[in-house]
Amino acid sequence: MAILLQASSSSSPFVSKICQDLLASINSRFKSPTHSTYHSFFFFFFFFFFFFFFFFASSTNPSSSLVIMPPNLGAWGIQATATTRSSSAIASPHIAYVAFWSQQRVANTAPRPRRASVHASPPSNTVVVLGRGTRRRSASALAATSITMEDHGQGLPIRHRMVEANGISMHVAEAGPEAGKVVLFLHGFAELWYSWRHQMRHLAALGYRCVAPDLRGYGDTDAPTDVECYTAFHLVGDVVGLLDALGVHKVYVVGHDWGALIAWYMCLFRPDRVTALVNTSVAFMRHVLICTGGAAIKPTQHFNRAYGPNYYICRFQEPGLAEKTLSAAHARQHVLGNLCGNRFTEGSEKLAELPSWLTENDIDYFVMAFHKTGFTGGINYYRNLDRNWELAAPWADAKVLVPTKFIVGDEDFMYHSPGIQEYVHGCGFKEDVPLLEEVVVVKGAGHFLQQQKAQEVSDHIYRFIAKF
Repeated sequence: MAILLQASSSSSPFVSKICQDLLASINSRFKSPTHSTYHSFFFFFFFFFFFFFFFFASSTNPSSSLVIMPPNLGAWGIQATATTRSSSAIASPHIAYVAFWSQQRVANTAPRPRRASVHASPPSNTVVVLGRGTRRRSASALAATSITMEDHGQGLPIRHRMVEANGISMHVAEAGPEAGKVVLFLHGFAELWYSWRHQMRHLAALGYRCVAPDLRGYGDTDAPTDVECYTAFHLVGDVVGLLDALGVHKVYVVGHDWGALIAWYMCLFRPDRVTALVNTSVAFMRHVLICTGGAAIKPTQHFNRAYGPNYYICRFQEPGLAEKTLSAAHARQHVLGNLCGNRFTEGSEKLAELPSWLTENDIDYFVMAFHKTGFTGGINYYRNLDRNWELAAPWADAKVLVPTKFIVGDEDFMYHSPGIQEYVHGCGFKEDVPLLEEVVVVKGAGHFLQQQKAQEVSDHIYRFIAKF
């Protein structure tokens, strides 16, 4: 049995009327005056307490709902649910719906036993409020991530959960059978797990278990404040910690942009955890990844010499400066500039229409996340380029000894960086990655080829990992 309470943030007479009706109903059920007075006082106190905190929360943060979770309500406690599948119903500042479910209902929906370090995901289309005062577990945050691929007409459910790994909480999206071989997807800047939605749908349908986290500093994953907490060791440590928490030893790794850099480092640091690698967009650039000797120059110096001080990587180095340009308040403009332009091209927000491979729902998903978190987490990756380069010095002459396939778009700005095509198609790439089996150049694809040429990239990934 559920008791449904509906309240308006501007309707104190309504609250008063509810309390009067409830007290009258209670009094009528008890003949003893003492009994009646006792219960009336108890229920009056309870509802006064509830509505006070409810309206206080609504006035301070209209997009969130206050949910009290007594320990006797089981694993999920109290659930905040929306009457429609639209996220706007959850974020309404005027009306909130709070359902108190019986112990039996909670027992029926509780997840099966799991590792202590892994939080089970909520039921589909349900927002589970895990507590107030934590940015990563707010109602609005989980409203953004508690979606299914069915919401986008793709017919395949995506499971979401929070996982404790390497000292942080990571938001993880999964698809496919849990007994399937695991494919780990690593996104780039400025993206989310969502960038891999097409590949997850494709490979999950083929029996693979697809795992795509929001990386450190992104989405609903924790974002440490110290710049030094975003080194390659931290990022690879997050991935290894995630695999440990999931009980998975070896995986297929698929990376893009910064996710590709993390994948290269992972294959150097922990090749024992990688069955095969499919990297996209960013080749193995030893001079950027690793300090190779006294004559080598730092990555930031390299980019400054090659592109000048106004190059985005150079501009990202000064704390606070990039944040003024990439402000959360203008998240839509920056998302469009990143996905549709050439790394935050001016004027991208004025596009007459989106490209065919992006929808308004896609843009809204990214915008919602970055409007909440800002871009500092992702920018901090770039601020550790020189530090990573120094820390990786012990691997100066190491090779990537993992079966590898590399995919890049012929219109990707990375593919047209000085010396990259000669390196990729010459002998240099093969020397650094001896088990490189294939280099694929996708015609008509830019930097975000996994979204722009989704089916083609999905097919390339499957044909390669199916060998192992």
